[in-house]
Amino acid sequence: MIPYHFFSRCVHIERSIGNLYHHWSQQSSYPEHRRQMWKKLSEDEEGHALEIELASRLSLKDESFSTTLSFEALNDLCGLVDELFEEVKNNSFSDADAVKIAVDLEAQTTLVHARNALQFTSPHLKQMFQALGHYNHSHLASLAAAYEELFDCSPQSLMQLSALQQS
Repeated sequence: MIPYHFFSRCVHIERSIGNLYHHWSQQSSYPEHRRQMWKKLSEDEEGHALEIELASRLSLKDESFSTTLSFEALNDLCGLVDELFEEVKNNSFSDADAVKIAVDLEAQTTLVHARNALQFTSPHLKQMFQALGHYNHSHLASLAAAYEELFDCSPQSLMQLSALQQS
């Protein structure tokens, strides 16, 4: 059986990232199109959290996972997101810094989802986590476009993510 704390950590991460994006959507110093991007990403993250909550309720009691499932990576990501949100609440970030932070965060989240998606025996849970990975890729596409608009180059963390996923 999958421990409840696995799902609760995943929900916490999605909601915390959503709160971070919501916070940035309220920043009047950011251009309107960026605040709209943050708003949409925030809503998407809440949707992901609800999907994970549903999966935790629907997961079969006999669902199992490989011992290589990385709770440590999940806990590390959870801690990173919490620290980052505290920093964002207490400091103002430029539009460019917010985009850079979000790109790096989504790249890390995508990697954790991708690694964990392969571990489930239930096709439904495996599919759900693969779908979350797909959503993260679409978030990364939006954020990468914003990054390229601001910095005139592709984000380094995306190139690193691609290299890690291919290995």
